[in-house]
Amino acid sequence: MQSTPELPDHHPVIAGYHIGEEMGRGPLGKIYRAHHEQSGQWAVLRGFARPDGVEEARWDAAKAQFHDLLSAHQSLPAHPAIQKILGFGEEEGLFWVASEFFEAKTLHYVLTEEGPQALAWAITLFRQVADAVDWAGLHGLCHTDLTPFNILMVRSPELAPGEIQVKVINFGLAHARRKFGSRYAAPEQM
Repeated sequence: MQSTPELPDHHPVIAGYHIGEEMGRGPLGKIYRAHHEQSGQWAVLRGFARPDGVEEARWDAAKAQFHDLLSAHQSLPAHPAIQKILGFGEEEGLFWVASEFFEAKTLHYVLTEEGPQALAWAITLFRQVADAVDWAGLHGLCHTDLTPFNILMVRSPELAPGEIQVKVINFGLAHARRKFGSRYAAPEQM
């Protein structure tokens, strides 16, 4: 498997975003917290370059597909359980994506590290996820990779004790990466 070149440490600004600390890794590489110079808005920033050995035509086709999916996601009417795409593009050979920033844990982390949760908690979570997926579907966007890694549990001081808020991330991007065969994939995707 080839690695994907990512945001370089020596490039602290991409598309007006000052790159901050690394927040983790995702399917497209490293994820950073970033601060936009003009708006002052915090964002999650991912950036990646053409992988070694990938032909330019194939890379251009992949970028076009990412562009189409991100445009569809960005044009969704706002929904409280769907992460917003703030912007995306290409700069100095890097394709970048900026999305809404919030403190959160993946559902995978919650289930593996914190263990089973109460039934009422699970019902609240599933209602929020189902509502987000339904909303996107009504507006022509399918998730294609709804796993515990793409469901985030938001941490916010505004939430009452025991209250949960969900954010679903990465709509359609698995399809663009041709990532099928996940143990969570629907049979019709196989």
